[in-house]
Amino acid sequence: MSGITTGQSCATIFSPSSNTSRAELLCSVQRYHHRGYHARAPKNSLLACAFGGGYYFNASAGVVSTFHCITFRRNSGVIFLAGMGEQLDARFRLVGFLPLIFFLVQAVHYWRYGDAGNLLWMCNVGDLLLALGLFLAHRELIRAAAIWTIPGLAVWIRYVLLASGFYFSTTLAHVGGIIVGLIVLRRVRMDRIAWIYAFAWYLFMQIASRLTTSPALNVNVAHRIQPGWENLFSSYWKFWIVMCAVVAAGLWLIGLVLSWIWPARQQMENDKWKMTNGK
Repeated sequence: MSGITTGQSCATIFSPSSNTSRAELLCSVQRYHHRGYHARAPKNSLLACAFGGGYYFNASAGVVSTFHCITFRRNSGVIFLAGMGEQLDARFRLVGFLPLIFFLVQAVHYWRYGDAGNLLWMCNVGDLLLALGLFLAHRELIRAAAIWTIPGLAVWIRYVLLASGFYFSTTLAHVGGIIVGLIVLRRVRMDRIAWIYAFAWYLFMQIASRLTTSPALNVNVAHRIQPGWENLFSSYWKFWIVMCAVVAAGLWLIGLVLSWIWPARQQMENDKWKMTNGK
């Protein structure tokens, strides 16, 4: 198991059949990235955690999991140790200043009109999340923020642009946000579980909006039923449950489409393996 040269990947292989009771720690910290290198796991290996991302391949079952910890079956298989791909360089991270500026311009706008609570709308605070993700080179944050720019733009057009007219700050936040989000996705790519992070972000902002904003603003519809829907729901919580289900389905669909357009490199490897093996 000593020939693994996948860039910046680590895995701990626990082998009860080994003569020693310790776990073998396999680490490679080379700065270059090699694709296609594989390590064959012992038949009795129970658990592998690839801290840089790992995938368990089985000749009959295909990919078992895309999470960082993969439970092995009793039969033999192959671990594909995949790093995070090319790292986000410092110049690319500087793009984060754009959504940060968009957010700050919106903050000034709402501060002038005394509606600071509106900054917590998903479409507004999403610019801040996108900036944070870029500064930290955190792909999950970037993907979650990028997914939210699409429904955010649609809601803004329906309830702000068409209802109240053009405002420079809100246009910059929504149009600028989606442009930056889609541009960075060309580099970061999209996987098929990113929608889960986007949905978790939504639930977090629901709690934050309910605890910190005025009920009169109804930020993120976190306080009461959206006007016009009162006749369909007898209580707010029934409305909220349905809304969460619709949001989750929408985020999943958006993430799926984006993963078709800009698939993550690991997903591309998975799909190629499945096609090669007729799965």
